[in-house]
Amino acid sequence: MTNDFMSQFGKFSESAEKFFGPMREMATLNVDYLEKVAELQMDAAKAYADLGLKQVRAATSVSDVQGLQDYVKAQGETVNTVSKRVQEDAQKVVTLSKDYADKAQKLAQSNASSFVPATAAK
Repeated sequence: MTNDFMSQFGKFSESAEKFFGPMREMATLNVDYLEKVAELQMDAAKAYADLGLKQVRAATSVSDVQGLQDYVKAQGETVNTVSKRVQEDAQKVVTLSKDYADKAQKLAQSNASSFVPATAAK
């Protein structure tokens, strides 16, 4: 009876691994992607907050007409900086998303092909 139980438990364990293994791999992929996106968002938020604070400090330091002219002139550079940063951030998101999609597709194909022979054998 013990051998029979161990045999059944071994089969169950093997079946569970075949069933849950792909889910675990996908969950790991999802967590890794979430971590990268969160890191990207935190970096972007800090960069935009720093830029905003820099602009507020510059605006509050204007004390005369020349200072105002310098501040207004610098706004063009600030717009260019923000525009460039937005484009870079968008490209990073696209790259992360493409990488995630490619890995998820490979994982799905790999797992689908491992289930096809088992299904076809029945």
